[in-house]
Amino acid sequence: MPPLKHITIIGNGKLGSYMQRELSRQYSLKVLFRRGSNGQHFPGDIPSNETDLYILCVSDQAIAEVSEQIPAGKAPVVHVSGATPLTEIAPKHSSRGIWYPLMSFAQGDEPEFTSIPFCLEASDGETLDLLKGLCLSMKAGYYEVDSAQRKVLHLAAVMAQNFSNHLYQLAYEQMQTAGLDFSMMKPLLRQSVERLSSGPPRDLQTGPAVRHDELTIAAHRKMIEDPQVSEIYRLITQSIQKKHE
Repeated sequence: MPPLKHITIIGNGKLGSYMQRELSRQYSLKVLFRRGSNGQHFPGDIPSNETDLYILCVSDQAIAEVSEQIPAGKAPVVHVSGATPLTEIAPKHSSRGIWYPLMSFAQGDEPEFTSIPFCLEASDGETLDLLKGLCLSMKAGYYEVDSAQRKVLHLAAVMAQNFSNHLYQLAYEQMQTAGLDFSMMKPLLRQSVERLSSGPPRDLQTGPAVRHDELTIAAHRKMIEDPQVSEIYRLITQSIQKKHE
């Protein structure tokens, strides 16, 4: 496989725009995205001989459709989804891959590229080597993760990052009712993340649930006015206690 020089990014959402900006530092880029009021088609034909790699930065649901629009050729076609298997890329492409960045991309709070761990999978050794070379050229780390493993990884990421952020919001709202500044909580949250380097999360658990401090637990639940939030508190407390029986 020839050296990677030209990359085509398809999609210009948050992730597509981020990749466009970062990869343009080292590679010649072409960017394609949907146009028109119905947003159903890419403008014109997608070129098949002007790129060394296609990166699909589109929604999970659009991966099969968009990959089918790309003419079959030598350039590998890869997607960046954590929840979509390699087989969703149209089978007419002999070189297929996944270049999944295990990171959250929020507007105005984008990560340093070198801090992103990429999860790689490919249909063949040459495509895998190409993706490894792309990571190395951008000074980013990578792991070889197959589709079954990546589904578990995506689930774990949702639980660890998305769910915990929702709990931050619930805590934020509780503090607001008492006129407290949520900034007071940030050193504690940073400490929790930093502690993860010293052992598995189970060994780091603290709080009234693991101590079976039932008086404090009952008092907390009485303070929570929203029944749904109270139920979340109960279920998480119960889960902690079961893990530490």
